[in-house]
Amino acid sequence: VFRIMNTIALVNLVNPYSSMLEYDHKSELWRLYIIFRAEIVTTTAWQFADLSGNFQRHILAPRMKTQEKMNVAMRGSAIFLADRYSNMIRFFLMAIWYSPVYPVVLFLCMFALIINYFMDKFSIMKTWRSAPKIGRS
Repeated sequence: VFRIMNTIALVNLVNPYSSMLEYDHKSELWRLYIIFRAEIVTTTAWQFADLSGNFQRHILAPRMKTQEKMNVAMRGSAIFLADRYSNMIRFFLMAIWYSPVYPVVLFLCMFALIINYFMDKFSIMKTWRSAPKIGRS
């Protein structure tokens, strides 16, 4: 909820909706494009970098004294599905909210969701740890 409030509601509280109708480098449409581009680039870059996971796997793990401690350091980062869903919902709601004024935002949303899909796929296969077994399986 906090991410959605930051990207949609606060922008509309600070700036009136009618000020979006211009298109120059100081207008709300340009700022909206910058917000979308920044959200696409920063979330993807942080997820791809996985700084804590790489630090654990490449710096801490080789220096561990026992195999069990090394296995713990090599597990990978935890998966937070709530973050993944809130990220997708944020892009989708931003696109729906701003599409009557700026239809290009639908294509930006599509691009963002495709990028997030492939980054999540990469992270599930390479950087995130396996989910715990549930039930008798």
